[in-house]
Amino acid sequence: MRLFRATDYTLIDLDTSSQIRTPLGNLGLRYAVKPGSEPLNQNRRYQHPSGVSAISQWETPNCLLEELIVALPRSTLSPSLDFSSQAIVMRVQALSGVQGFDAELVWLPGYCWVEGWGEPGEGVEARSWADETWKVTIGTEDFEYLAGRSRAAKWMPRRLSTYFESHAEEVVQVKGGSISIHLPSLESGECCQLQFVVASSHREDDDQATWFAVNQRPEALLLAGNCE
Repeated sequence: MRLFRATDYTLIDLDTSSQIRTPLGNLGLRYAVKPGSEPLNQNRRYQHPSGVSAISQWETPNCLLEELIVALPRSTLSPSLDFSSQAIVMRVQALSGVQGFDAELVWLPGYCWVEGWGEPGEGVEARSWADETWKVTIGTEDFEYLAGRSRAAKWMPRRLSTYFESHAEEVVQVKGGSISIHLPSLESGECCQLQFVVASSHREDDDQATWFAVNQRPEALLLAGNCE
């Protein structure tokens, strides 16, 4: 691994699906590297011996992407809430000039939710979908938290802070069946970290359970994935 620092992970067979399974159907991860939306080719995949996390490595001639997928433990803040959750943490590095990078988590054909609604909050952009039995929520950091990490140079170039603040409506887009994050041009060597968190619960349980589950800070996700 070149972007995540991790120990104990071992090389395993490739799996190019990048799907997240939920009670309402499967979610797919889609990436686009500009110009030309070059396809990313997966060349390595690693798994932690605990089985709760895996890291995949993807690349194009001008971009390197590493993707951590980890099953998260129950909430320590609200242990009574009954839900399951997974996180996807992405680090993308420009190997040469990159004119833009998009990451999208989208419902794949065959989903069974019947309604969806936005659930934004402080520091998080989120949307929920449900049927009569299940509720699934996806959350990611909003433009303010991304700008804050950028100013602190915390897995984000400092120079992007003004972009996040001046393009608030473009950075994170929440649509009917997807959530996407959009980065501007990256200079050679610059590295950015992004995240999605997906949580599922029964609708008869606390209706806020999934929102609390997706409102996660990057440090907690990395700790759960046994990496830095």
